[in-house]
Amino acid sequence: MKQKIAVAFSGGVDSTFSLIYLLEKGYDVRAFTFKIPGKTFDNAIEIALKLKVPLEFVDIQSIFEKIVQKNFIEEYKMGKTPNPCIRCNRFIKFGVLYYHILHNHNIELFSTGHYVQKEIKNSNLLLKKAYDTSKDQSYFLWGISHKLLPFLDFPCGRLKKEDIRSIVKSYNIKNLNIAKESFDICFIPDNDYKRYLEEKLKKNFPKHAHFVDTKGNILDESDGIINYTIGQRKGLKFAAGKRMYVRRIDPLKNEIELGDKPKTKRIVANKINLFVNPDYFEANKFYKCKIRYQSKEADAKVNYIRTGNHNKLLVEFNELQEASSKGQSLVIYEDDFLLAGGIIDEIEII
Repeated sequence: MKQKIAVAFSGGVDSTFSLIYLLEKGYDVRAFTFKIPGKTFDNAIEIALKLKVPLEFVDIQSIFEKIVQKNFIEEYKMGKTPNPCIRCNRFIKFGVLYYHILHNHNIELFSTGHYVQKEIKNSNLLLKKAYDTSKDQSYFLWGISHKLLPFLDFPCGRLKKEDIRSIVKSYNIKNLNIAKESFDICFIPDNDYKRYLEEKLKKNFPKHAHFVDTKGNILDESDGIINYTIGQRKGLKFAAGKRMYVRRIDPLKNEIELGDKPKTKRIVANKINLFVNPDYFEANKFYKCKIRYQSKEADAKVNYIRTGNHNKLLVEFNELQEASSKGQSLVIYEDDFLLAGGIIDEIEII
C-alpha cells in the first residue's frame, strides 16, 4: 500500500511541483487548500484534476482572520511592522491545517512548496537553507514546531527554481501563467497596506500624527502612525533640507521621531521558538543573525534569557546594523542551519 502524504496546495508553480515530485516518488498524494478571503482557486482545481490528485478545500477563513489578519491590524496600531506570512506558517499552515489533516484524514506526512531543506546536525534534525539560496524561505519558517520536522517534506528545497519551472512545464499545465510568483500579502493582493488598514480601522484610529525631532520638538503634522516603519525615508511628505528617517514610533504619544538613519547593535526578541537546546548558544561565539527578510545576515552573540513563561533572545551584533522594526523577526543561523527565531520586541536605536 502506498504511503499517504498531504500537500498544502495553492495552484502555484512550487506547490504544483511538490505534487509532481511526490507522485513520481510513489506516494499516495492528497492536496489540501485553505480558502483566503478574496482569492480564487480555479487553477488549483484544474491542476489537481489534470494530475489526478484528490483536492479538498478546508474552510478556516474565520480562524485565519482572527489569528493572522486581526494580529496584523493590532500590531500596526502599536507602531510595529508585522510579518503575517511568518504568523500564517506558524499557526495556520503548520498548525490548524496540519492538525485538521492529521485528525480528519489520519495523514501524518505533510509537504509544502517552501524553499528549505531538512538535515541532521549534531544528532539534531534541523531546517537548512534551500539548495537554491536565492529562493531560500527558511526565514519565514522559524516559528514551526520542531516536533513536526520528522513528518515534513520540502521538495522545492532540493532544486534550483529554473529546474522546477522546467519540470512543471513539461507536464503541459496550461494555466501556470495564472499562478505567477507573488511577494504581496495574500489578503492584500494590491499591496496597498494603507487602504487596507484604514478600511479595517475606519474611525477607530487617528488618521494624523506628528513628526518630532530627537528632542521631542514637533516638526510637522503627519499621516497616522500605521503608514510608517522604522528606517523609512521615502514617502514622509516632509521637507527638512536633508535626508530624514523614521527612528521611532510612539503610539501612546501618536508621534513619529525623525532624524539620522537608525542603527542598532542590540535587540531583544520574544515569542521565541528554538530548534536546539537553550544551552546550545555559547557565550563568546558569533552566530549569523537576520532581522528582516531583505537584510544580510550579520555576526552576533546570542544570549538565551530565562524569564518564566516568556523566555527571550538577546542579540548583540559585532557591528552596527540598520535598525529593524518591532514586530519583525529575528532568525539565527549556524552553517546554513536554522537554530532559533523570535519576534523583535526591543531595539536599542543609535
